[in-house]
Amino acid sequence: MEIGVNIQASADTTANEVATLTAKLRQALEALPAVDRVVPVAENGPAGAKGAIAVLGKLFVEVAPGAVAGVFAAVKALASRPSSPPFSVEFSRDGAKATFDPRTGTVEQFAAFVGAVRPPSPASVSGQ
Repeated sequence: MEIGVNIQASADTTANEVATLTAKLRQALEALPAVDRVVPVAENGPAGAKGAIAVLGKLFVEVAPGAVAGVFAAVKALASRPSSPPFSVEFSRDGAKATFDPRTGTVEQFAAFVGAVRPPSPASVSGQ
């Protein structure tokens, strides 16, 4: 299952801080055993630029469907560090989006999002 994770800066958060938060979150997610891959999102650069550029704060995370809560836990852990500036995070999958303040967002709120975007189990697809 692939989930988009977008760190959104507050009014007082600098681009440098978002870059640092993104790097720390990527490291934390890559350390999770159920995460297969963490990839920074890239887009085409401005006209005349060569190649793609990384989008500040955006990652795609490939994770086992049953282990998605670990992604939310990693974001909450990053937000709870005293040195972390305030930020919100947007999770997305297949057009569905949910934005949370990781300091106050609950596992239940995230579980509702995951339930809405989780692919059906093989048993429910085959009608068993």
